[in-house]
Amino acid sequence: MEFRPVRRAAGAFQQSLDPEEITSVCDRAFGSESRPLSAVELGMGMYTARTRSSWLARTGR
Repeated sequence: MEFRPVRRAAGAFQQSLDPEEITSVCDRAFGSESRPLSAVELGMGMYTARTRSSWLARTGR
């Protein structure tokens, strides 16, 4: 997975999700048959982090 977090100081209030956490979120939202291809954290959030993700959805067909 292509992963691009926003760089922050180690003790910053906001912290990025790591690639494993992003995969877990995608599994829960889209099912374990899908897999994330990229996750790009978008800056500008004051209190929450936002991530744009692309994923490959697999079907059983």
